[in-house]
Amino acid sequence: MDLTIETSETHTLIEGFRSGVVTIQGQSVTESFLLLPGRPPVVWPVGDTVELTASVIEELFKEDWDVLLLGTGSAMFLPDSALLETMARDGRSIDFMTSRAACSTYNVLAMDDRAVAAAVILPL
Repeated sequence: MDLTIETSETHTLIEGFRSGVVTIQGQSVTESFLLLPGRPPVVWPVGDTVELTASVIEELFKEDWDVLLLGTGSAMFLPDSALLETMARDGRSIDFMTSRAACSTYNVLAMDDRAVAAAVILPL
């Protein structure tokens, strides 16, 4: 699915996705990735929701963002109480959704000049 109609010189945008590939600024990304405000995508070493631990979430909180979209692969995932407690301590928003939804939502928030980040588990 192609996503971008608009372009941006200040934001990294997700251009599109299909099964196991996300295109970000002309680059095909085939592994889970982290996309932070003002930075190119980097490999995120989380391949499944069972790897989403409190320490993984704490690492994400070390980065500079206001809203984090956490793409959980092809299925929706609800965090357990340990993850919820970790998230509550920081006070910033982590929104869990499928990876396809995270890719689609990311551009909307980025183009609205929000400090949005995306941590996306592949495949979609």
